[in-house]
Amino acid sequence: MFEIQEFTYPMQPRRNGEVFWLYTGGRFLLSPSSQIQVGLDWYVDRANDAAFRNNSLGLTLGYFKDWSWGLSAGLTARLASIEYDGIQPLFGEYRNDDFNTYSASVSKRDWRVFEFIPMITVSVFDNRSSIDFYSFNRTQVLFSFTRRL
Repeated sequence: MFEIQEFTYPMQPRRNGEVFWLYTGGRFLLSPSSQIQVGLDWYVDRANDAAFRNNSLGLTLGYFKDWSWGLSAGLTARLASIEYDGIQPLFGEYRNDDFNTYSASVSKRDWRVFEFIPMITVSVFDNRSSIDFYSFNRTQVLFSFTRRL
């Protein structure tokens, strides 16, 4: 998968620039009811200001299983390293982040609403920056409907 976007920030033109994202990976069956996911991605933000320009390499690993009683579950981890091109002006140093995402999801595949099944996903976003100001830890709970073929 390949994506190109152009970002324009009217109030912050230094952040304007192209973004490139390249992903490759796949899911591989372990059995008729379980599979693993492996993926690599490369993200490039070409902002006008070097303090916002960055390159990221990420690795995604996942495990998915269909259980009895119509339940399906998945665990996913994305580990990424982000390097910024320029010195952060407020701190006088370069910024590097380790941005990791961990997710667990459960769906009930025998409950259907117009061919869509309910899913609950809990995700933890953990950003550890070389500049503490940019470090954060956030938890997200998402209720959604998805379609399984």
